[in-house]
Amino acid sequence: MNKFLINFELVREYRKIKPFKLTFKPGLNIIVGENGSGKSSILDLMSKYKKNDCDCKIRKTKGYIPTKYFDTETMNPRFVNNPFDKDIYKHSLFSHFMSHGETMIPIVTYCATLKNEVVFIDEPESGASLKSQIKIFNAFKKAEKNGCQLVIASHSYAIIQKSEKVFSLDNRSWISSEEYLQKNLK
Repeated sequence: MNKFLINFELVREYRKIKPFKLTFKPGLNIIVGENGSGKSSILDLMSKYKKNDCDCKIRKTKGYIPTKYFDTETMNPRFVNNPFDKDIYKHSLFSHFMSHGETMIPIVTYCATLKNEVVFIDEPESGASLKSQIKIFNAFKKAEKNGCQLVIASHSYAIIQKSEKVFSLDNRSWISSEEYLQKNLK
């Protein structure tokens, strides 16, 4: 049985985000919301969680697997080396000739090879074409089949539409992706 992060509880206001609880499910978890709703802040907080952290409380299964955290804003290989796996950016020199969306492909490819990990990714579709966004989603589904639990903050229509449910920070609840899209595409 894989060991997954089960519940996240923000016990006091953090960066203007009111306290709330979020129960994760095994596999792919998509967090959505308006710009400024706190998606990136929540992922950042969860990725830095320490047992005595006073801003949040995370309940987990026994034997919680440490997370991998990918933040597209700070991980562009044009500016930084990847701290997770040196092989991801063998082509780092060539990244200077790539679009921002193209620079995410090695990270997503790497995620598809992971097994039994808990992975947080902040806006992996940033700068990616629609076709690339679908490839990104498929890579996440492959990681899910490999026993990974993924927590993704996303604005991508393709990623949201291909997901069954999303966690809406606006509603603080899981809703069907269809309901979320209908509500926000009016």
